[in-house]
Amino acid sequence: MTLSRKARLFQQREAEIVEAATNLFRINDLDKVSIDQIARQAGIGKGTVYKHFTSKDEILVRIMIDLNRAMRKEISEIHTDLAFRQRLNNIIATIWDHDMRDSQFLRRLNLHLMTTDFRNNLKPEVLEELNQLQAEDNAFYLMLLRDAQQKNEIVNEPLESLLFSVRAAVDGAILHYWQLERTGEVSTSDKARYLTALQNFIYRSLRP
Repeated sequence: MTLSRKARLFQQREAEIVEAATNLFRINDLDKVSIDQIARQAGIGKGTVYKHFTSKDEILVRIMIDLNRAMRKEISEIHTDLAFRQRLNNIIATIWDHDMRDSQFLRRLNLHLMTTDFRNNLKPEVLEELNQLQAEDNAFYLMLLRDAQQKNEIVNEPLESLLFSVRAAVDGAILHYWQLERTGEVSTSDKARYLTALQNFIYRSLRP
C-alpha cells in the first residue's frame, strides 16, 4: 500500500523525534530527559511531539520496538538450513552483539521497561503492540525448538519450558554482563569469551 505524502511526512517526523530522544537518552538518565528537551533536540515544538506520542514512556517503547525489529531482521537473515547448533549459536551471537553495541543505554532502557509503573502508564494499544512483539518472538523460537525436537537434536521436554530456560539464560547472562561492565569487572576483550561460554551452556542444556 502506497502512503500519501502527508502520511510519509508524518512518519518521517516521528522517526526524527525518536532519533532525537535516543540521542538524549544515551547521555542522560532516562528520568531527567523531558519532552521539552526532546522537542528542542528535534528542532520542533513540544506540541508536535505530542501529536506523535502521548508521553515520554511511549517514546521509550518506540525505541525498544524499533531496536528489536532491527535485531529480528538480522536473525531472520540467518540461514535456516544450518545445523541446529550453528543456527542457535548464530542467533545467540546476534542477540549478544546487538545488546553489547550500546550496552549502558540498553541496560538503563531495559530496567526502566521492566517496572510495573511503566507498563501501567501505557495506552492499551501501545501495550498491545508490546505484547504482540513478545508473542511473535515466542512463536519464532518455539518453531525453532519444535523443529529441532522433531529431528531429535534436543531433549524431548515441553517446548514452553525449554523456551523459558533458553530465554532466561540469554537475558540473565546479558543483564549480568552489563552489570560487570558497569562496575569495571570486565573489558571489551571478555565479550567473545563470555559469549562462547553462554552458547556452550545453552547447547549443553538442550542436548539429548
